[in-house]
Amino acid sequence: MKGHWWLAFWVGAALALSTSSCCQPSRWAPRSAWSRPAREMSMMVGALFGMLILGERVTAWRVVGCAILIGGVVLLGSASA
Repeated sequence: MKGHWWLAFWVGAALALSTSSCCQPSRWAPRSAWSRPAREMSMMVGALFGMLILGERVTAWRVVGCAILIGGVVLLGSASA
């Protein structure tokens, strides 16, 4: 990405905007809050596919990241119940 930092910046900004617009309705509609834990699991599925299909290495940082994701999903699930 050397020399293309501006592209990475705009992709990050678009991702933040899309995530926030996706999560806003859950403030007003309680049933839509049930979908938030499932949406957060997409990162976990991506890591699993990377490991199983692409043969990526499982490092300690990846295990820690997955554990944090699982903890966050559990907290989101218990908060929306």
